[in-house]
Amino acid sequence: MVAAAVALVALLGAAACQGGAVASTPPPASGSPASGTPGQAPHQPGADWETVDPASVGLNPGVLADLAKTAETGKSNCLLVVRDGKIAGEWYFRGTNANTEQDVFSATKSVTSTLTGIAQDDGDLAITQPASTWIPAWRGTPSAAVTVRDLLSNDSGRQWSVGLDYGQLIKAKDKTAFAVGLGQAEAPGQVWAYNNSAIQTLDQVLRGATGQDPAAFAQQRLFTPLGMTHTSMSHDGAGNTEMFTGVHSTCRDLARFGQLALDHGTWHGKQIVSTDWLRAATGTSSTQLNAA
Repeated sequence: MVAAAVALVALLGAAACQGGAVASTPPPASGSPASGTPGQAPHQPGADWETVDPASVGLNPGVLADLAKTAETGKSNCLLVVRDGKIAGEWYFRGTNANTEQDVFSATKSVTSTLTGIAQDDGDLAITQPASTWIPAWRGTPSAAVTVRDLLSNDSGRQWSVGLDYGQLIKAKDKTAFAVGLGQAEAPGQVWAYNNSAIQTLDQVLRGATGQDPAAFAQQRLFTPLGMTHTSMSHDGAGNTEMFTGVHSTCRDLARFGQLALDHGTWHGKQIVSTDWLRAATGTSSTQLNAA
C-alpha cells in the first residue's frame, strides 16, 4: 500500500510476504505529514465506494492501465487506485474480486503500529516505556531495556536470524511465547533487523496494556469504525493475535486504511488515531540505523 499526496493505491500481492512496510513510530519529529492539512474536510467513502472516471479526477487512464499490467506481471492479485475518496481504477487478477479476503503479510505491521498508537492515545501505554512492563519474563534481563518503540522500530536488538523468523516462528504453535523466549543479542538501539519475532511480542504488550485481545481491539477501534467489513487479524494455535503477519483484507478495505493515513487519522470527523502518531509513523525513518 502506497499513500501519496495526490492518490492512494492499494495493492495485494502473493509475493509480499517479506516486503511489507512497517509504520514505525518515533516521537513526532520533522518530516512530511501524510498529505493535506490537519482539520481539512476529507473526502471519504461511506458504506460503499463511489467510482469515477480517472480522467475526471486528473489521472491518466493510460498510465493507470500500464500500472495494472505491471501489477499483474508482478504477481499481485489486485490493484485499486483512489483519489479524493473515490475509486478511480480497480483491477483483479488470478480469480480474485472486490470481496476476496487475502493475507496482506507484512502490511499487518502497519496495522500493529496503528493499534499501538491508539493505545498510546488512550493513555494505556507510552512507547518510551519498557516492554517488560507487560512482559515480566524480561525483567532483570538485558531485555529489560527494550522499549515499545524499539520493538516497533526494529532496533530492539532481540535475537534474530532468517531461520528463526521464517522457520521456527512460523511453525510455532504459540508464537508469542516463542518470540518472548528468544534472547537479547545486542543492546537496543545498536543494530537494525527486520525482526518478525520482536514485532510478535507486541501481542503481549498490547494485550496487557489494553486488557483486550489485539484482534478484538482492532475490530472495535479500527476496522469497524472505518467500515473495513472484510478485514480481520488471525490467531495462532495458542490463541495469540498474529502481529507481524496475518491480517486478512481486501483491496477496498486496505484503501480505507490508507485513506485514514492521508486524512491524518480522522474518519468522518472522528479521530481514530492521533495526527502526531501518523506524522511520525509515515515521515522520516524511525532510526538512523536504517535510512530506508
